[in-house]
Amino acid sequence: MTADVDGISRSGFVVGFALGGGRIRDAQDSVGAFGFRFDIGLMAAPNVAILFDYATLAHALNHQDTFSHDVSTIAAQIFFARFLWAKGGLGLGHLSISDAFGNVSASSESSLVLALAAGAELLQTTGGFALDIQLHTAGARYGGELVTNSSLLLGFNWY
Repeated sequence: MTADVDGISRSGFVVGFALGGGRIRDAQDSVGAFGFRFDIGLMAAPNVAILFDYATLAHALNHQDTFSHDVSTIAAQIFFARFLWAKGGLGLGHLSISDAFGNVSASSESSLVLALAAGAELLQTTGGFALDIQLHTAGARYGGELVTNSSLLLGFNWY
C-alpha cells in the first residue's frame, strides 16, 4: 500500500457516495434540489483516481412528481495539499420527470456534459476512509438550452 503524506492510504479500489443539496438552473428558472453522488474506480497513482462518477439532483415538483438532472461521467480526481482534491470528467447528462414509482413522464435526449468538482477532506483515517465536503457543478445543452447544476455535498469515501 502507498501512504500519502497525510497518513491516509490511497491505492487500489475506490468507492464513495455523497449527500447534500444544490440547484438546477436553466435560462429561465433555478430550483433547489436534493443531491446524491456515487463513484467507483481505481487509484492510478497515489494521488490520482480514475472513476465512473454518477450524480443526480432531484427537485419535487409536487407530492407525486420529481424533476431530476442526472450526470454520468468518466472522471479523473487529483489529490493535493494533504487534504484537498479536484475532479473533472466528461460524460452524458439527462433530464427527466418521474413519479413516485419511477415511471418517467417526460425525458430529454442524452447530452454531452462537462462536470467539475473540488473538495476538502475533513477526516482521514489510516484505514483508507475519508469524510469530505464537496462542491460539484455540471453543465449540458438540451435542445440548445444550457442547463447547469451545482451542489454542496458531504462525502463518504473508501480507498
